[in-house]
Amino acid sequence: MAITAVPAAPTAAEDAVAITVTGLETNDPATYDAGTYPTETENRYYLKAVAPAGSTPAQDLVSEVWSCDQDGEKVLLPWVFPVAGEWTLRVQKAADDSIAQSQALTVA
Repeated sequence: MAITAVPAAPTAAEDAVAITVTGLETNDPATYDAGTYPTETENRYYLKAVAPAGSTPAQDLVSEVWSCDQDGEKVLLPWVFPVAGEWTLRVQKAADDSIAQSQALTVA
């Protein structure tokens, strides 16, 4: 799994950042069985950007809950980071808030 930000070195409160997540576990409609209850749980995620040290938790950014496309990819845009510093981008599973992937992003 990978998290990519474009631009890779954004400027705080100026640059709109596109974040692409690849390599996610996809939902497989072929495994759906109407006779099974509960049916297979949909893989749903959200992106959380944890603000740099010294920031308030209120500055953390959180996306809506989403599922990926058939290729295991999701593009989220635009993200504008309000303060400079090292942010932590985390893809988290909506079902249990576990972290599927984490990556640092330095914002100037």
